[in-house]
Amino acid sequence: MPTYNLEAPNGKTYHIEGPEGASREEVIQAILARDPGAAVEPTVLGYAKEAVKAIPRGFMSGLEQAATGAAALLPEEYEKPVVAKAQELAERFSPTAAPGYEDAITTKLGEGLGSMGTFIVPGGLPARTLMAGAMGAGEARQRAQQAGATPEQISEATAQGILPGLTDIVPVERLINGLGKTVIKGYTTRLVRMAETGGLEGAQEMAQNIGQNLIAQGYDPEQGTFTGTGEAGAYGAGVGAIAQGLMDLAFGRRAPSTRNRVDQSNAPIEAIPQAPVEAIPQVEALTTGKETALQGGVAAGIEAIETATPVVPAPPVDTAPPVAGAATFDELRTKHGGFKPFMTSPDATPANMRVWYAGNERRLATGKEGPKIASIKKQQEQLTKALAAAPAAAAPVVTAPVVTAPVPVVKADVPVVKADVPVVKTDVAPVDVAPAVDPTTLLKPPIEVPDANAQQLVTDPLAKRAGVFVQPPAPKGGTSVDADGTGTADKLGAADNTSKREIKKPVALEEP
Repeated sequence: MPTYNLEAPNGKTYHIEGPEGASREEVIQAILARDPGAAVEPTVLGYAKEAVKAIPRGFMSGLEQAATGAAALLPEEYEKPVVAKAQELAERFSPTAAPGYEDAITTKLGEGLGSMGTFIVPGGLPARTLMAGAMGAGEARQRAQQAGATPEQISEATAQGILPGLTDIVPVERLINGLGKTVIKGYTTRLVRMAETGGLEGAQEMAQNIGQNLIAQGYDPEQGTFTGTGEAGAYGAGVGAIAQGLMDLAFGRRAPSTRNRVDQSNAPIEAIPQAPVEAIPQVEALTTGKETALQGGVAAGIEAIETATPVVPAPPVDTAPPVAGAATFDELRTKHGGFKPFMTSPDATPANMRVWYAGNERRLATGKEGPKIASIKKQQEQLTKALAAAPAAAAPVVTAPVVTAPVPVVKADVPVVKADVPVVKTDVAPVDVAPAVDPTTLLKPPIEVPDANAQQLVTDPLAKRAGVFVQPPAPKGGTSVDADGTGTADKLGAADNTSKREIKKPVALEEP
């Protein structure tokens, strides 16, 4: 019987046997009887529509396989109702593919995406692991039942199918763990990530297909080891790449635009939030003068001079000589091993906290921290609060050894405060006060003074100091000198004609 080859509108070429001399119409009718979709000409819209319909179909197929594998643990009288119910639900909620699109590539990719969606279950990794093992066991059991294996062979194949099923965890965990943690930088990053996940999913599908083929050889010796491996790997790669692209589109973190961005990887330390510092007057000089009362009184006043010192920007962190009391970012991380131990250690000084802040800014600028970005931002918030609450005295004054850019000098016009101190002058004449002397202690026997016509002062030191003036004898009938130095008539008797005179009384000299 001859074989007729015909390319149908759906793009496929059909090979069919028929009677000799059959017409073209007869061949077409025979092909449509076997495949109604052969007469349907696929369209782009049709491919897209069927791809969307295939997603729930793949999801329900995965759940059916998991139910079949898990039900194998039940006694036979309970297993069959569970499996039958799972098949019923799968058929009810699985849209049927339109004729001509059953084996389309887009349809297969949609079914693969739906099958991967069965791993989105509550319970985390343990639940996903159980789901993967049940699906692998269910697939091996269905293949053995379709091949007509014995009950013992079916049970053995079911148990062996758990291991190939567990390989689904590898690409699934990569997708789930990367949700919202990686910064997406343009289309290049997206394509690279899609290629990585697609390659991993394709390799996993190939390994899983080989494992299922090896299990099938236990009840079907003619089953090839690599049969269908290439097709499974291709569809797996496509499914993985599409899944990664959708995940990045929905949950990926976009990198900030760099169009107007200034590189701050080496930003100076003054750009870091610092604790507010109140201006403290710096007294350049304070001079006072003092004079004694005898030298002219006290000084005229006191003047305070305040000068404004310009702030010099600190050098970039970790590139200039370290500030006194501060270490580099790498040294702090190596020493303490983490942010919390550092903040609770004595090294958590304002200077070291600013070093840590600048180091975190450089880490964020690289965009390579991935899941650590949220933790780093939380550290920055804590450092900002700690620096704002730090005392002003804790902020060290840093002087840059080299200033590469002109720094504006800010001068503060500080008013000069003058204190008008009144000058007190005391007009006191110097007095040479001699020790008090009792005049009575100076009375002595009369002091003989030679006769002389001129007045003489007693040269006795004590008499002189006491201010005693001695009147020398005057000639008979002459004039005597009184104690006040004036001459008065003094008529002496006969008894007075002697060469000696007595001191009448001590006379105190007045101050000139």
